[in-house]
Amino acid sequence: HIGLHDLPVELQTSRASAPRLEGNSRLRDVVHRVVEQTERELIIRTLGQTRWNRARAARILGINYKTLQGKLRQYGLTEP
Repeated sequence: HIGLHDLPVELQTSRASAPRLEGNSRLRDVVHRVVEQTERELIIRTLGQTRWNRARAARILGINYKTLQGKLRQYGLTEP
């Protein structure tokens, strides 16, 4: 599970003091970066657990095999 402590400091502020997401491109960029970093890490860990069996990793991640292939290209991930 991802907790508040896993997020960047910018996102750990209280809801009352946090800037609204709409119209706040800086916050949106931070959220996008955190989501990509988290997704990349989950893919790497899952591939490690499956010994780089991409079909099995895609099933575990709940995504289509072709989607996983695209993510591997997007993140520049290659089998060690």
